[in-house]
Amino acid sequence: MQIIEDTGTDESSTIRILVSTDNHVGYLEKDPIRGNDSHNTFDEVMKCARTNDVDMVILCGDLFHENKPSRKAMYQVMRSLRLNCLGERPCELEILSDQSVVSRDAALGHINVEDPEINIAVPVFSIHGNHDDPSGEDRLCALDILQMSGLINYFGQVPENDNITVRPILIKKGNTKFALYGLSNIRDERLYRSFKQGNVRFMRPDVDPDSWFNVIVVHQNHTSHTETGYLPENFIPDFFDLVLWGHEHECIIDPVYNPQQNFYVVQPGSSVATSLCPGEAVSKHIAIFSIIKKSFSMEKIRLKTVRPFIMKDISLYENIAIKPNTNNKSIVTAFLIEKVQEAIEEALNEWKSFQEPYYKEDPPLPLIRLKVEYSLEYQVENPQRFSNRFVGKVANPNDIVKFYMRKNTRNKAIKSLQSDIEPLNVKLENIKVEDLVKEFLSIQSLVCLPEYELGEAVTKFIEKDDREALKCFVTAHIDSQVKLLIKNLVTEENLEEELKKQKLFYEERTKLKFEEDKEEFYMKNDFGNLNKISLLEKNYNENINNETTHNRHISNSNENLNDHNENMNNYNEDINNYTGNINNYNRSRNNYNENINNYNGNTNNYSRTVNNYNGSLNEYNEGTNNYNPNINNYSSNINISSNLKPNDIYKNISKTIKEEYFIDDKQFISGFDNIPLTNMQSVQYKIYNTDKNYPISQNLNHGKWKYQNNIYVKDEIDNISDNEFIPKFNFKRAKLL
Repeated sequence: MQIIEDTGTDESSTIRILVSTDNHVGYLEKDPIRGNDSHNTFDEVMKCARTNDVDMVILCGDLFHENKPSRKAMYQVMRSLRLNCLGERPCELEILSDQSVVSRDAALGHINVEDPEINIAVPVFSIHGNHDDPSGEDRLCALDILQMSGLINYFGQVPENDNITVRPILIKKGNTKFALYGLSNIRDERLYRSFKQGNVRFMRPDVDPDSWFNVIVVHQNHTSHTETGYLPENFIPDFFDLVLWGHEHECIIDPVYNPQQNFYVVQPGSSVATSLCPGEAVSKHIAIFSIIKKSFSMEKIRLKTVRPFIMKDISLYENIAIKPNTNNKSIVTAFLIEKVQEAIEEALNEWKSFQEPYYKEDPPLPLIRLKVEYSLEYQVENPQRFSNRFVGKVANPNDIVKFYMRKNTRNKAIKSLQSDIEPLNVKLENIKVEDLVKEFLSIQSLVCLPEYELGEAVTKFIEKDDREALKCFVTAHIDSQVKLLIKNLVTEENLEEELKKQKLFYEERTKLKFEEDKEEFYMKNDFGNLNKISLLEKNYNENINNETTHNRHISNSNENLNDHNENMNNYNEDINNYTGNINNYNRSRNNYNENINNYNGNTNNYSRTVNNYNGSLNEYNEGTNNYNPNINNYSSNINISSNLKPNDIYKNISKTIKEEYFIDDKQFISGFDNIPLTNMQSVQYKIYNTDKNYPISQNLNHGKWKYQNNIYVKDEIDNISDNEFIPKFNFKRAKLL
């Protein structure tokens, strides 16, 4: 594989690919100034694909800024795709691989260029990022909607985070064979662990694999923010020729060669600035690759609709015109006003320099950010008040300046004396919602729900605006536990212990194998005998210790959390609102989560029929006034002999005293006087009678039944001795043999 300046004139074998990433359509769409920035630039990207006659477009994630984009954002994206990707121009790409890699629907399991109902001139291939990732019970995202409409090809999905198989889309044009791999965004720590454990596999073509030009599209951290919070380049196999890197917003459009892995890395960067940082101030580009056999060339195109952005670092200490230790507030303000005006002029001149000569529209208001270093020797104005001077002149009139204190090296000696005290210098940008939730839940004592998964559900609720995340998690988890409790016939005495075992086993499983299907896992594992609980506890504690904790002193970090949640108390209040008052989740057995009322309450309120189960176990435990602790009377044989099939009789099981049995949807009535039966010739029952006034019957052989008043009525009872005859009783339990 080599990079060349020109692929030659063999157009029949040249695959032209436009690459863009992190379009973030919908970002600040309600802002009166910047509301249309993201859409305007995405529309420019798609117009470039049409005017430059490319064969396909690759988007490297975060097409949308929100997990659930607004109708406006969805409309704008669909409009741009329809205007620029559909048409009569034939697509010369030939798809050779199994096309189900781009669709979960078997009926539509093909790439859109193969669809006979629509004519795709420029196919678009996209992975999801961390902003537009799947969520909810069905794991759908906005890209699924676009794919179902036939506008894009959504690939690179990861059904299992701990068992990742990356399959390529095999494309051919003339003599060039192109293998496109996609790896949508996964939490960096999880992906790092999966690579280290060898749980990431890449499929390759069986025939002549070295003749393919292999490209992989990823959406992960490129630099090491933490020890495991990124994707190292050496994790990517060396058979790849080109890596297209999304997620990082800084534009590094020129290919960077990795000599260790022998591939090139291209980081296109975002097409819209979503933060005022140095990486966003770099000019925005897209790339058009021309691939022929095992070689490629690249053309970079600067985006012209991007709002100009100038960022400057200023140190008041280095400016000799401003003297410290004086009343210098007005001097500092005048100095900064001058710097802002210079930045505005620079931004507008730069924007005009690369526009077309005939471009007659007024230049957009620029983004300006001054990072001002100061000390207590300088008096500065309120940042927002200072910024408001430039309303109508800049696009961000509320946050032009950002003041930060100058580092004082003279305090090193003092700091060394305080080295035994752990500093509380958690930066706001390093604080994550999942860390706050983890810290909060770590001081709780939940019996039923696992804190780890509950924290993830809360994170999805907050960051992804997934309003069903908490409901789906609680419902699915409690439903699984109920089935296990019923299956294992858990008694009241060991209920709490069994719940703790289930929770511990489940958390260990999810920690090591992440997102294994909960229902399948619980139904396949018997928690009756957990002989390895102590070992699981040890492993669980080790995993907890390995997790990065950014908020070791959350209780004292309110000042650093001002922009995040103002303070920890407000954040906890938010969590209480999101989770139904989590603070009181486990304060007492009587108030167990509002969804598990009286779950572990007194034994007199232990059970109620599952018929009243409402999905969240609100009525899981009701009174058991008729509960008889003498469970030994449960056991005897019950024989039901009839011409009914076993499936005709089913039970609605609960831990109530009176269990109800059904035949053809007709309910038994207490006693033998009126029992609705269907074509039943004779009946043998073992009656579990807990009423001390009646003896327990033995093999009651009933005589004939006659049809009367729409039910079958007992005609006579045979073979019952006097001391065994029971004139009227209640069923305790029955079993079909």
